[in-house]
Parts: sequence; C-alpha cells; structure tokens
Amino acid sequence: MKDPAFKLQSAFLLHQEGKLAQAEALYKDVLRLQPANFDALFLLATAAAQQQKFEESLGLFERALKNNPRHPEALNNRGNVLKELKRFEE
Repeated sequence: MKDPAFKLQSAFLLHQEGKLAQAEALYKDVLRLQPANFDALFLLATAAAQQQKFEESLGLFERALKNNPRHPEALNNRGNVLKELKRFEE
C-alpha cells in the first residue's frame, strides 16, 4: 500500500473507528512519503490530542498550520491543546 491518498483514507477510517494506534501508523507512513501533507499532519495531531499526547499534538498542529495558517479547525484544536498544557499566553 504505497499510495498516500489510499493510506490517508484508510487511516481516517481507522481513526473514526477509534483504532488510534493503527491510524497513527498510517498517518506517519503518509508523512514519510509526503512530509508536508496537511491532512495527515492535522489528523495525526488530532489523534495525539485524543490520547492526551498534548506536546506531540501541539508540534503536529504547528507543522500543519505552517502549510495552512488559517485553517479554522487546526487553529481551534491548537488552542485547545495549549489550554490543556496550561500555556494560556500563547
């Protein structure tokens, strides 16, 4: 399974089923092939946040936002992660 689009779709379906570890592995595969893939970064960041991996999630949201700085959900989720980290000044 080398097609990044297919991997991303498969990862998203696993994510929706709550199979976060499996989804994360596929998101990371996509990012190895396409390091700037916004959707893979955003969804991997979301999965990390759902597992309370807030530092990892923050870094991923910031990478995603470099590619799409005005994405409303990414901005909102980044803010939620900062709140969880009690980093209110950012």
